Amino acid sequence: MIAPPMPGNKAPDSGEDVLVLVPESLRGFIHALGAAQVLRKRHKDTRITALAAPRFLAPARQSGCFDALVSGWRGLRARRFSCVYDLRGGADEKARRRFLRLLLRGRPLWPSPDISCPPDISWMTAETGLFGLERPYVLLLTGASRHPEKNWPPHRTAALALKLSREGFQPVLLGTDADADTAEKVLRVCPRARDLCGLTSLCDLAALARGAAAALGTDTGATCLAALTGCPTQVIRQEDSVGAVYRAFAPREGGNHAA
Repeated sequence: MIAPPMPGNKAPDSGEDVLVLVPESLRGFIHALGAAQVLRKRHKDTRITALAAPRFLAPARQSGCFDALVSGWRGLRARRFSCVYDLRGGADEKARRRFLRLLLRGRPLWPSPDISCPPDISWMTAETGLFGLERPYVLLLTGASRHPEKNWPPHRTAALALKLSREGFQPVLLGTDADADTAEKVLRVCPRARDLCGLTSLCDLAALARGAAAALGTDTGATCLAALTGCPTQVIRQEDSVGAVYRAFAPREGGNHAA
């Protein structure tokens, strides 16, 4: 649901530009897609511009929610927007909104839409055959490059990968280039594991999750995205042991896995 306009404001007329501030974290970006999709339906004849982090420009373009994309504040002063939807929030929200009110020159800054609506990510598709994975496979998303305190210890990831391999699953490591050291340690212990860290896009991740037996990962945006595809997903806390994680995931009768 989109929040109603502030008292005294009217919805933008057809053809007027709208600015949407997209969150800079992966989790925020994924959840904001739901609000963006509602905004797209609400402003069918409106040009919608998104201000997004550079790493999200490609998926934002693919989503079909926006007509134009910018990655920085420079140049926005020269644009005229009928209103702004701020989906970012965060500690700098007050300072950001002061700037936005100057940008709008008295035009309305609308309240943030309700971003609790789940996004439709059916458009996130990709060809995954080139990765050469063995089925069944399990995704391991145990890193959190931007939040190291969430990382699961590499030796536990390696032990879990080895256990999965012995049970007939190919462990697939996903993350960024910053997770390369962890991936190297896992491969020493479990050579059957496949390291895809730094090699996948968000669309790749979604497509891989749809074909996976399960996804096991820390509390991050990537794990959230895997869950949204319908993939059985287990969130790992830093203090969790290998045994506890595997027991939560372990196949049940009929071949299903715990979510």
